[in-house]
Amino acid sequence: MNKKWIITGVILVTVIVLFIVLLIVIGSKKNNVQNDVSEEVSKSEFLDENLDNNKIDEKTNKTNIETKENIVENNTTNTNNNEEKNNTINNVENNDTEVIKKQKEEKTESKTNVPNYYNLDESVFLLDFDNYNPGNNETKISEVKAKQIAQKGFDESKKRIAGEGADDTASEKVKVDQISPNNYFTRYGREYDKTYTNIKRKCYIISRENDMGNGIRIYVDASTGLIIGGTAYGD
Repeated sequence: MNKKWIITGVILVTVIVLFIVLLIVIGSKKNNVQNDVSEEVSKSEFLDENLDNNKIDEKTNKTNIETKENIVENNTTNTNNNEEKNNTINNVENNDTEVIKKQKEEKTESKTNVPNYYNLDESVFLLDFDNYNPGNNETKISEVKAKQIAQKGFDESKKRIAGEGADDTASEKVKVDQISPNNYFTRYGREYDKTYTNIKRKCYIISRENDMGNGIRIYVDASTGLIIGGTAYGD
């Protein structure tokens, strides 16, 4: 009887111990689960925080990019404004230049008032015969000066009218006489030879001719120093 109770007691104690061990194991697993859950929650919170930080960084980067784009746009606008300003200044300067050029051309036209088909030097050749009225007929230039001026007439004649005798300086002769101007240097196209008989000027008549008797005469006004005409003669 006593032995039976002892066995029963041992079994009961064993069951209690096993139950306690089971409770301990279950508690331990519960703690592990809670720790795992806490760890997952921490990880999730960490990820969320990183995500938020990334969003903030992304927003900051976007703001910086927009700021840089605005700076670039402003710089481009300033550059365009400067280019427009420079273009405006250049246009004004060009307009001023054109106005000045036009004024000079108008001044030149009003000075001569006649066509200059051969771009003759107005300080050397008479162009405006109709308005040529120096007022006096006195000798004001020397023979040496007249010869220098006449050389330009010989060169012009040789270039486009007649050249025989133009370079024969050894044959050069000079005399002074009253001469009417003519269009020897200014006649254009099929225009006829014209002598302005209503004008009489004291001139140096400088002539040169070749061995065949072909030559050129240049008329230099003894008062004004202008070449007022000329002629080619011979065969």
